[in-house]
Amino acid sequence: IFINSVESGVHLENYVLKMFCRELLISGSDEDFLSVSDVFINKLQNEYTQQDCLEAVACVLARIYRLTGNVNDFFKTALKNIAVTPCSEICMELGNYFFDAGDYAEAVLWFINAAAETESILEIRTSGDLPLYRLADCYEKLSRQAEESGDTETAAVYENNRLEYLKQAKNWELPEELI
Repeated sequence: IFINSVESGVHLENYVLKMFCRELLISGSDEDFLSVSDVFINKLQNEYTQQDCLEAVACVLARIYRLTGNVNDFFKTALKNIAVTPCSEICMELGNYFFDAGDYAEAVLWFINAAAETESILEIRTSGDLPLYRLADCYEKLSRQAEESGDTETAAVYENNRLEYLKQAKNWELPEELI
C-alpha cells in the first residue's frame, strides 16, 4: 500500500512515513528492503526535510545499502547519523556490516553502542535484545578464532562473554512505559 501510494505520486504524511519505516525494521525481510529500495533511493530520501523523517529514511537506506553492498552510500548514510544524533538502528547496521565482513571485534563496538550508548528511534529492540544476541554471535566467532590459534585462555574469556550476553538477551524485557 505504501509503495503503491508513493509510486502513484502520493506524498505520505510524516507519521505515515515513519510508521512505514518502523514496520520495515520490525518485520521486513531482506527481500522486503530490496523491493522498496528504488522508492527510498530515488524518491523518499529527497522528499522529506523534517529531522525525524530523515532519520527514519536513513535507517532504511542504511539497511538497503548494506544488503546491496553499496559500501560508499552505506557509510555516507550511517556516518551522517552518527555525527548528529546516533541511534541504535544505525549502530546495529554498522555492527552487522562489520560482522558480515568478519571484523568481529569492530562489530562488538557497534553492538555495544546499540545496546548501551544510543537510543532507538523506530524499533525498540535495536537498543535491547537484538544487539545483545549479536554480541553473543560475535563472541562465539571470536572464541572460535582464539581457539583455532591455540589461545585457549582468550577463547574461554570470549565464551564467558558470549554466555553473559546471551543471558542478558534472553532476560531483556520491554521497558515498563512501553507495555
